[in-house]
Amino acid sequence: MAQLGTPLDVEQADLIALFRHVEEAAHRRLRGEIFCAEIMSRDLVTIHPDDSSELAVERLREHALRVLPIVDEHGVLHGALDLATAAGTRGIKIRELPSISFELVQQDTPISGLFPLLSRGHVREALVVDGESKLLGIITQTDLLAIVGRVQLARR
Repeated sequence: MAQLGTPLDVEQADLIALFRHVEEAAHRRLRGEIFCAEIMSRDLVTIHPDDSSELAVERLREHALRVLPIVDEHGVLHGALDLATAAGTRGIKIRELPSISFELVQQDTPISGLFPLLSRGHVREALVVDGESKLLGIITQTDLLAIVGRVQLARR
């Protein structure tokens, strides 16, 4: 404060607390504390529970997707399909097909929490929902790897 040469209407203890807060935020950012909301894909391809299995196969192939979330008209998540589940079925509504396994996370879930979920070998995607189970986004293993790569480059 003395080096500024002008009086500040802030107590020294408040400035120290502010600087500590800024340093902690910078440290978290450098350590890679990134949240799901920051990396999730928001441009989603979905299917309605009353749509046909043929439409599901078409969307999965057209968009080269591994997972197709099942979402109602209110955006509520009801499950997910993959090509193996939908292929070979004709004239069946999506609601009649079994959902594949996937992980559910919230927007404020740190991505460090995704590594154990997506590295077990059971699922490759996490679906991001809000408190009302509305689908907000999707995060894949590839998304996580890309973030790890960017963090490593930033540290160099």
